[in-house]
Amino acid sequence: MLFVCEKRAAIDVVYARLRQRGLDSLCCLIHDSQADKKEFIQDLKVTYEHLLAEPAAKAPSWRDRRRALLDALRRELEPLEAFERSMRASPPEAGVALRRLIDRAIELADAEVPALTPADTESLPPYADWVGSLEAVDKLIEAIGELQPDGVRDDLEDPWAEVDATAAVEAQPAPAGAGPRCFERVGGSSRKFWEITVAGSTVTVRFGRIGTVGQTQQKLFADAAKASRAAERLVREKLAKGYVERAP
Repeated sequence: MLFVCEKRAAIDVVYARLRQRGLDSLCCLIHDSQADKKEFIQDLKVTYEHLLAEPAAKAPSWRDRRRALLDALRRELEPLEAFERSMRASPPEAGVALRRLIDRAIELADAEVPALTPADTESLPPYADWVGSLEAVDKLIEAIGELQPDGVRDDLEDPWAEVDATAAVEAQPAPAGAGPRCFERVGGSSRKFWEITVAGSTVTVRFGRIGTVGQTQQKLFADAAKASRAAERLVREKLAKGYVERAP
């Protein structure tokens, strides 16, 4: 093996460490190719004569040392190789290599994780199912994105914080004579409308993509005051989300 350093001090340090390990007899230190030529030849002569003088019984000893050294290296490498195999392996329940799974966990380390009950956690599918359904999930995300750019169907959130569940009624047309307040949000891929009508203690909302009939939801409150407060709260939320009121 040829070891070359630009600085003399560096190669002297390497040689000193080899000598500490008892390997100096296998090395030849050359600082100047011309000045050290004689010393190199003499060192080579000593090494050659030493090998010739070695008894025949000891001739294979270097092979034994080499074999022992290789065995020691293999023992050191085996745990590392086992670890690498584990990182490359894909557990059936994961569906991807363990290394990729750890990378993904690190990527999501700062993400907001919803609080799940033990029953919810138990019902989650294995990660392999998610991986196997990536194409379908991507299509679902794309479809949701067409309806809502930020990926959240805010129109489907339940805004009826004050509703009496026992008083809820099925969706039906708004009562005659009650004019709706109309809002729109247009931008990027979002073209949505939202309408709200208050008639006594009944609040009716209609929403969807502009140009479509949309969906209608209706809730019955305990009294007209609660219905009016709920409607005003909904209007404030829509304005905060970028909706603009327009004439009916």
